[in-house]
Amino acid sequence: MSANLEEEWGQIERGQSLSEKTYVRVKNLILSCDLKPKQDINEFELARRLGISRSPLREALSKLAEESLVEPLGRGMRVTPVTRLNVVELYQFRMVLESFAARNAVGRITWQEIEAAQSDLESTLPSLEAGDPWPFSNLDFQFHDLYVRNCGNSLIIDRLARLRDQLRRIWKHVGISAEDTRLSYREHVEILEAVRRGDRDQLQSAVERHITNVGNRVASTVREAEPGLAAAGS
Repeated sequence: MSANLEEEWGQIERGQSLSEKTYVRVKNLILSCDLKPKQDINEFELARRLGISRSPLREALSKLAEESLVEPLGRGMRVTPVTRLNVVELYQFRMVLESFAARNAVGRITWQEIEAAQSDLESTLPSLEAGDPWPFSNLDFQFHDLYVRNCGNSLIIDRLARLRDQLRRIWKHVGISAEDTRLSYREHVEILEAVRRGDRDQLQSAVERHITNVGNRVASTVREAEPGLAAAGS
């Protein structure tokens, strides 16, 4: 095993089984688009790259298939494609979950949490103005956690955590523009203002509007149009 690979394995939590470590490692390769959408997975090559046998790799791939990050292809597997229809459906699902979470979180969010979110949001503005969208994007889900973690529903929190993995992969695949991110920044400001007011209707509307807009912006960057997209987005 190479020194670099030993370092990568070492960064994964100690005490995990080989199958669990393999799952984390392969998942990271997918989320970073090191293993690209639509890419066929050669078990022999990937196992050799990771310095493991095929048995823990197959267990990891089975778990990743449950998360829709890989899918069967003939007798093998491939990384799940990123399509416009897939993006639309993911953002529609996200909107349903976060809309409920936002409305239910009103009255549970502390002033300390609001001030921390405000500070984090403002810290990304200089980078945005300089044309760098990534500091804002890297804090995006942390911002939304302001109401998600306070929604009082552990099932929604867990499902959104899984959904976010798929969204991170899409962002990495399609890229993020500074202009789109500046629009998202303004929408975050509106969300935060609604949180401060404690206005359930205003917060729900701001969250739904933001997620719909982001979904449309991301979907427009995916080149591969899928049949039925118009119906899905209507």
